[in-house]
Amino acid sequence: VWYLWRRQSDQFQRRQGEVAKAMQTSEEKFRKIFLTSPDASAITCLADGKIVAVNPAFVRLSGFAEEELSGSRVSDMRIWENNEDRDKMIGLLKENGRVNNFEARFRKKYGGLIHTLTSASLIELDGAPHVLTMTRDITERIMTEDMIRESERRLREAQEMARLGFWRWNAETGAVEWSQELFEIYGLDAKNFSPRFDSIL
Repeated sequence: VWYLWRRQSDQFQRRQGEVAKAMQTSEEKFRKIFLTSPDASAITCLADGKIVAVNPAFVRLSGFAEEELSGSRVSDMRIWENNEDRDKMIGLLKENGRVNNFEARFRKKYGGLIHTLTSASLIELDGAPHVLTMTRDITERIMTEDMIRESERRLREAQEMARLGFWRWNAETGAVEWSQELFEIYGLDAKNFSPRFDSIL
């Protein structure tokens, strides 16, 4: 009996050691991913929004030093332009367990606003629910899209004033595109007339 008990005890200790080693390896992998991620990452307490940890990318994005962020509440740092956006994201997070590509605006330390995409998931630390967020700065993309829309608006206005239209033909697919002004020049309804290559004839 003593031999069997000793054998089971050794096996149990061995399994405990293997589990501890696996957990240590997993935590080390998570730590490396968290610290080296190009996206701004943070871990906050779900209950009160207290910041537990941030990675270097979050420090660069926000403009705050790690010492300023760690232990502070998200609401006190005024990182979100609208706290209602964060409340909405937390609501979705509680409902679904994760949130992907939540678009909002963040305020940097010295007041500048940036457009961001944030993905978040619930994790457990020390028996309490926490939020792991990964945030990407999409300000440049938003500005580019705005510039394209503005350029298209100006082109439409110029065509209307000059009574100019254009058409485009894709030689590979055969698809033909007419500008709205071209439809109006020919007195055709874009909803009822589908342009083809020979339509100009």
